[in-house]
Amino acid sequence: MNSPLRTADVLSPEETAEELPSRERDRRIGDILLDAGMVDAKAVDRILAHARRKQQKFGEAAVQLGILRRDELQRVLAYQFDFPVMAPGNGTVGAEVVTAFEGDDKLADDLRELRNQVLLKWKDGERANNALAILSPARGEGRSVLAANLAVAFSQVGKRTLLIDADFRHPRQHELFGLANQTGLSALLSGRSVAYAVQQFPALRGLSVLPCGGIPPNPLDLFAGASFPELLGIFSRVYDIVVVDTPAAEAGGEAMMIAAQSGGSLLTIRQGRTRYRALQDFAAKAGAAGASVIGANLGEF
Repeated sequence: MNSPLRTADVLSPEETAEELPSRERDRRIGDILLDAGMVDAKAVDRILAHARRKQQKFGEAAVQLGILRRDELQRVLAYQFDFPVMAPGNGTVGAEVVTAFEGDDKLADDLRELRNQVLLKWKDGERANNALAILSPARGEGRSVLAANLAVAFSQVGKRTLLIDADFRHPRQHELFGLANQTGLSALLSGRSVAYAVQQFPALRGLSVLPCGGIPPNPLDLFAGASFPELLGIFSRVYDIVVVDTPAAEAGGEAMMIAAQSGGSLLTIRQGRTRYRALQDFAAKAGAAGASVIGANLGEF
């Protein structure tokens, strides 16, 4: 029999800290630009003078003078408001994870609105743990991409977030975030000792990812044991939100088992792809399994 999991077995010392490092939220844009070496003192004076004459904000004046590009201003504003984003085309995070990137994007805004709706329903004391399982009846309905985007979006509002790839049949999270997948959830569930299986993602503060790891021959058996709920209990003490990417329900019984052990579940379907009867059967099975379904999402991926 496997010995009970301990926090130290799966998390690094930095991840077990109760609070994230304090951040400077009140610095002026000019100070940030100076510290970053993006402008000199003379440029700051020019921008200030122009802003006063035109009654503009500092950043808008800098762009109008040609001292800053619009994308550079967006990056500085993101830093100032403690809103971690990345420049497009960085080569690390997949383009499908639209919430990770700076700039205006209607889909990213819609996903952040979905995050807000989840948070309104996600009340302390009304769930067994902090895990939110992302479910769908079949493959190709955007489940993994939705999980990745929601995890980023939660981290952007200061929620310490863990994204778990629990899809042992078709794992994707290591690809979406450009991470190694030598070890991960499968090793933890099988009782193997793994040093720091959770990988932090420094470019998006507050986000950590637990990849699938090696694909096991018995995925259903691994979720039937006591290790998975134990893990969710450990992670719930460290993270505000644990987003769990699950396999398609049609692939096997793991999705319903994961949903039943999670604090809440979010169904995702895709217009023109998800069959109505399949959705009805799926929702009924989720309820029968004891899953707490807090909402549904019509995916656009």
